[in-house]
Amino acid sequence: MSAVPFEQRAHRVILYDDCVFPLTNTGEVAEVNFVDPEEGPSGLLAFSFSNIFHNPDISRVRREDAWAGLKPDVSGPRDALLEWGPGQTLGSIAFGSRPRGTMASWINKKRDASRVGKVSRYFSIQGSEYKWKIDSERWECVDSAGRSLAVWTRVQDNAMPNYHGKLVVHDAGYLVITEIVATLVLNRIAAVKGW
Repeated sequence: MSAVPFEQRAHRVILYDDCVFPLTNTGEVAEVNFVDPEEGPSGLLAFSFSNIFHNPDISRVRREDAWAGLKPDVSGPRDALLEWGPGQTLGSIAFGSRPRGTMASWINKKRDASRVGKVSRYFSIQGSEYKWKIDSERWECVDSAGRSLAVWTRVQDNAMPNYHGKLVVHDAGYLVITEIVATLVLNRIAAVKGW
């Protein structure tokens, strides 16, 4: 992969994640890395989701500084802290210096009347509502006007054998990219745990 100057790229960011399944064999939350394949021969780590503390269990989504320095249009909080409840149940989440909120409020499940038989997961950021439209192989994050911010799909690309998901974030999602990554991981965990 050769690096292409940001100004010459389409207005989107493509990230690959290495998470086959969001939980480990012991039922703990799995760590996930999101890599930008356009940055360098083996890509550049863009976001990491890691478990940073036990008792209480705390995970962190972090936008990596080296990657963010190459993306002048990407902004918003650098990280999110997720404090899990007992037995890694839903707990609380905080983005940057914003007040802590419940994880449940970031994955609010509703039946979507416009998509018969489908479920969407809603979240709000400073009064604006967003939703993940979830299908088995394709998830799309849209704003309240229906504008696509990001699309996650399972990878079926032999050129990226170590990665299992592809997240395309459109320029409309750059201001909330950390929230997009955090809610994607949280929703994948919720789907497996049946929340």
